[in-house]
Amino acid sequence: MTLPTGQSAARQHPSGRLTHDRYEWLDEARGLVALLYVISTITAPLGGEVLNEKYQLGPTYLDHGYAYYKAYPAMITLIDTGQLIFLFLMGFAAYVAFSGRLRKRGRASAWAYAARRVVSLLALSFVGYGLLNMVKGTPVNWREVLYDGTLSRIALGAAAAYVATYFVRSADRRALMGIGAFVVHAFLFASYTVDRYPWIDDMLGRPKFPLGAFNLAGIAIVGSAFAQWVTREDCDLRVGFRRRIMPVSACMLLAAYCMEWVQPSEHHDVTTALALLSVGLSGLLVASTYALGEVGFTVPVLRPLGKNLILVFIVASQFVSRYVEAFPRTFLESYPYAGLFLVGALPIAGVALLTMVLEKRNIMIRL
Repeated sequence: MTLPTGQSAARQHPSGRLTHDRYEWLDEARGLVALLYVISTITAPLGGEVLNEKYQLGPTYLDHGYAYYKAYPAMITLIDTGQLIFLFLMGFAAYVAFSGRLRKRGRASAWAYAARRVVSLLALSFVGYGLLNMVKGTPVNWREVLYDGTLSRIALGAAAAYVATYFVRSADRRALMGIGAFVVHAFLFASYTVDRYPWIDDMLGRPKFPLGAFNLAGIAIVGSAFAQWVTREDCDLRVGFRRRIMPVSACMLLAAYCMEWVQPSEHHDVTTALALLSVGLSGLLVASTYALGEVGFTVPVLRPLGKNLILVFIVASQFVSRYVEAFPRTFLESYPYAGLFLVGALPIAGVALLTMVLEKRNIMIRL
């Protein structure tokens, strides 16, 4: 049975605030991001090149905009915000888990948890971008291993959220800290003093700077502030959404629109316009899943995906894309219905079924 609040196994406080640390609506938000990530690993190998008349297979809006043509600014699609929303939700969950351990078990337990998460993510990053390269006999890309790969960016974002949560206890100040990172990033990007993703910068020999990881860390910090706004002990969830989450999300979307006129979105460097857009969308996402839970509507498959988010990420990144690449493009173009079933639906169903079985057995893969 699904409770009206969207919480599957928690006690309800008379104030309306849930007393259990696990929020089902948050798992559903994470599950939607997991689903989009799985789809992105399907669409990425099937990308098109507009100038060479090589057309995209599958939904065009569910592949990265830069995959269609090399230009600046590149197109931005829904998938381009996926990693950023992931970091926001990681910051959100990091606050809930870290502050709970800090309050109930003390500093040692909280920091041990944080260290385990960050080190595990960096270890996975080394395996993906370092060890596998060594096995194949190719050079190790230490930049991706340490700060510019997907997993290393997630690790650094999580670390930033833990540190900010511990040293800056005010959610409002922590949100301003994250926004301050966006402002610094915008000035760095505009200054041409560091190497950016646009190809002309490579010719100028600018020093390297982790622009992408920098703003992703800022997003995770803002996510931790959002979590504190809705899980405060002195008010129920609805108050946090009404007073902070929705107004701030709306302001972020307005700021993103204005910033696009000055400094357009760019996926690889996570420009401030894209960061603001993603924070606004993230706020709408968690508010939507909470509101839908309040009226008794849930999407059952999203919860298990969200609970085993890291597992979904590993399975999709290491296996789904290789599975898709095993099908000749000519086959998928000639037999679209077969492509829909074998490539468009089967991998998603397989990952979803895996997480549903694990949830039924109460198995959660944690780092």
